[in-house]
Amino acid sequence: MIYTYKYKSPLGHILLAADEVGITGLWFEGQKYFGNTLPDKHIPQETEILGVEVSDDVCYVDFSSAFSDSGIDIPVNTMIYSVVNSLLDTASADKVQISVEGDTEATLSDGTSLYSLFSKNTDLVLKEDQSE
Repeated sequence: MIYTYKYKSPLGHILLAADEVGITGLWFEGQKYFGNTLPDKHIPQETEILGVEVSDDVCYVDFSSAFSDSGIDIPVNTMIYSVVNSLLDTASADKVQISVEGDTEATLSDGTSLYSLFSKNTDLVLKEDQSE
């Protein structure tokens, strides 16, 4: 999953793109090939992280409503586990609780409930030997 963020720098507006591993693109606004390698399916910048906290081996992450309203055309599991796997790779936690605007019983635009503690799921991760 690709995430984007717009940044106001002293040199001008920059669009950053990243996946679970790191930065995948960086473009200055107005650049000739602005965002040309950015996939159509990405979590937009409007998705804000309102809070992150780790307690009792659980990472609690709270997103703005843009997370549940995004309506991106990707499998729901891919969206959920790109967040879960990324957090569990960096946080000292075993599970992730996702909330939207503080609501732990929120649902995504397709009706999928977020009322769960999610564990890492590597079934969705492309293995190095599968990439070719």
